[in-house]
Amino acid sequence: MCGEIDENTKELKLEFVPVDEKEYAELKLDVTDIASEEELIEKINDGKFEQDKYWKIILTGEKYIDINSNKILKYIVHQNVIKIKDMTKIGIDLNLKAKKNNLEGIFIRKLQERLKEFPEDSEKIYKAIEIGLNAFDK
Repeated sequence: MCGEIDENTKELKLEFVPVDEKEYAELKLDVTDIASEEELIEKINDGKFEQDKYWKIILTGEKYIDINSNKILKYIVHQNVIKIKDMTKIGIDLNLKAKKNNLEGIFIRKLQERLKEFPEDSEKIYKAIEIGLNAFDK
């Protein structure tokens, strides 16, 4: 940033001065229709990424696969893709699973109660549900 103050009007004028030739950019990628981690890696590798930018890929949509962002990043051929952020939602009906009278149903109901008590922690609670459901599936 570069700025100056006008002596007469006392107005501050700021200007962004790039110090690097590369800029940061984000790409949102919907993973709802992706069936495997390999397919996701292939989709990212087939993408067109401008070389004059560093890219952050934000995964969105509903996921039906386990996504390990760090593992996926290792297999990306584009050197300017520097981060992958998983912002997906679980692709199942939690209310339907919560009605089950088993350990999985109890687990979901308890976390849904926590969600009502602490809505500001929804991202953490949904992540806990996701991790718990993955553990039940193994």
